Amino acid sequence: MGSQRKKKDSKYHPQIDDLLDEKRRYPGAENWAPDEERLFTILYFRQERTLLPLHWHMDFRDIPVVPTIFAETTTDRPIIYAHSHKEFQATTALIRLIDLTSTVRAAHQTGNQRKAPTHIKKALDRYVSWAAEDGGYLHLDYVPNLVVDVVDEEDGADEDHITQQIERRMRGLARLQRQYFRVDRDVDFWLVDELRALHPSFSLPALLVEKYMPPGDGRDSTTTAKSSRKTRKKVETFHKEGGEKTRVSIDKPPEATKKIKSEPTDDDDAAQDTAPDDDDDDDDDDDDNNKDDDDDDNNKDDDDDNKDDDDNNNNKDDDDDNNNDNKNNYDDNDGYDDARSQASHLFHRPPPPESETYLRRPPVVYGLFILRTSVLLLTVDSSKAESVAHVSFHVDMDFIDPHQSVWNAITVAIAVCLARDELRARADDFDPAAVVEESDPDL
Repeated sequence: MGSQRKKKDSKYHPQIDDLLDEKRRYPGAENWAPDEERLFTILYFRQERTLLPLHWHMDFRDIPVVPTIFAETTTDRPIIYAHSHKEFQATTALIRLIDLTSTVRAAHQTGNQRKAPTHIKKALDRYVSWAAEDGGYLHLDYVPNLVVDVVDEEDGADEDHITQQIERRMRGLARLQRQYFRVDRDVDFWLVDELRALHPSFSLPALLVEKYMPPGDGRDSTTTAKSSRKTRKKVETFHKEGGEKTRVSIDKPPEATKKIKSEPTDDDDAAQDTAPDDDDDDDDDDDDNNKDDDDDDNNKDDDDDNKDDDDNNNNKDDDDDNNNDNKNNYDDNDGYDDARSQASHLFHRPPPPESETYLRRPPVVYGLFILRTSVLLLTVDSSKAESVAHVSFHVDMDFIDPHQSVWNAITVAIAVCLARDELRARADDFDPAAVVEESDPDL
């Protein structure tokens, strides 16, 4: 068994150079937090990485799932698994995500395209709820680290408006985390009575995100429009019927959608070795324009690292404790960790939290944004000040593509489970949610 493990792990090493090249194409990647780097590496190697437990193989025997993503032994540590040992609920939740593509396609083919975002939102919310229950914090007043939202395209929303919506939600979620972890946290942090009156159906976590949302322009006053525009790439999603096109500017590297690998068929086993495409000339020009800004940011980050080295050491201890809690009796995947360590030299150490003092380092936050039939996965390092925090795009999942139903579900599950593990590690910090007692109208 050990020889098989080494053979499987050896798949990672020939691809390290490709991984590093791909990372360099992502704006802001040189300052990614460790959890952002980990997410990127998992997504890049997801066709060879251990993602699902060994014993889940039987539940997916009728679904075209790549065999290599199942663990080889019961001690391999996957990314997507059940903490609560309610395995049937876990596999059912993932299978429902896989079936989502069929639901979206059916709505599209019957002329109900406008219902597609609603179907996607409902399915993603259901999976997030499963993760919260599995993580043991569903019935707690917890501070969320993941947001699922539908991008509003009503009233002729243009590119800038859509971009601002996405950035505003991500920055609001990051701001919420910073406020929660401040040593001098506001005594009214949990007070959401006014917002509850406006949004009676919202949960407390959703109300907290609304409370700390930035102004309507979607960015902090110290963030200039010039620097934002220079680092953005164009994301295009197409309306399949009429050929309409919506462009969204959200830090997407060129040709990033091609990194989602197709589901396996009898004729395309070789697709597992897909190499990244070369940049075109226009993208090279964009990267050159971004280089000066990145260099300035890197110099500033180095100064901050020297200044706050002690804070970083304290935060590292906390992060190590949390990582130990998340292992759940699984061993690390040695090949994956080797690949990650070899790739780490590409990045500077993330700068420590600026200006404020925190109880622990604020975590990376995740966003799943629904735009027609697509879902965009983004992250922000909430430990950074809003003026320098980068809203990083990772992948675009198209739920209208029948060849991507499994990979779309797996990708969503990866992000949700990573967010779940971070919250689960500190579930003891949160109080039980208040139970709303229903009154008897006959009394």
